[in-house]
Amino acid sequence: MNRLFMVFIFSIFSISLFFSCDMPDPYEIEIQKNIYWYSFTDDSFEPIPINPSVLSSEITNEILEVYLTETNKNYGWNLTIDEVGIEKYYGTYSECIAVILFNKYIVPREEEVYIKYELEIVVDGVSFLYGPVIGGTIEIYDNGKLYSMQEAYDKGLLKREDLKNIAYYQNEGFILPERTDKSPIEEKILWSGNINEDFDDRTLLIVTDKNYNSWRFLASDFTDVNVVTVQSLMVQRLMRYPNYDSGDIISIGIGNPGKKNVIDAIRKLEKLDFIKWAGPNHVMYFASD
Repeated sequence: MNRLFMVFIFSIFSISLFFSCDMPDPYEIEIQKNIYWYSFTDDSFEPIPINPSVLSSEITNEILEVYLTETNKNYGWNLTIDEVGIEKYYGTYSECIAVILFNKYIVPREEEVYIKYELEIVVDGVSFLYGPVIGGTIEIYDNGKLYSMQEAYDKGLLKREDLKNIAYYQNEGFILPERTDKSPIEEKILWSGNINEDFDDRTLLIVTDKNYNSWRFLASDFTDVNVVTVQSLMVQRLMRYPNYDSGDIISIGIGNPGKKNVIDAIRKLEKLDFIKWAGPNHVMYFASD
């Protein structure tokens, strides 16, 4: 199972502790259908039609059996084959199959479309964005194994053109929100900790100035920082605490892990006008690759 499911849960836990609030029950949060967007500057790009257009029942069952085994092993669940499925299929690339998978705890909506994204994953400059969701990101199936997009790309299973093609088929119906000029209205809070503190070496947290709440941030907004994931936690927080009155709460993953690199990123982010506070993540830890 894609570990972003656990990243989502622990991100909420981390930021809840920061604001001295209880962690919301993840299954109380309204689960919404994913929406997607791709970002690259290549006007000459022409997508390749999805081929085959649908997966055979044999391949579908093969993927689901692997997903079922991994999910039950990783989380100690006892799901059955009837409780897992493929939400969306994005094509086959040199025998590598791109899909979003779900189980009874990650149930996609079939009809509704959401144009606001809450999570961005960047792979070699290609952005994949997702709406408010628990779990459910694109995975790559190859020869009996499931990989994240980054893992598949690093192993040479996908080419950059493949990434762009997959991203293209996520794009239907999505519109990047327009931005209006803003100026900060809140006083900055600077992190005063040190490298000896116990914090995650791959992620950090920020709170934006509340005057920028209408914005949706991309990795490219965080200049001079090697950002590979951007996840807004604001929707989930407002569901539990509707009177919350501050800026967006965002978890940022960096592509150059290390506590020193986290601190360097914090110092760079503190200089951006739209950021009120940036600091390390003292709670959330990624599983090792």
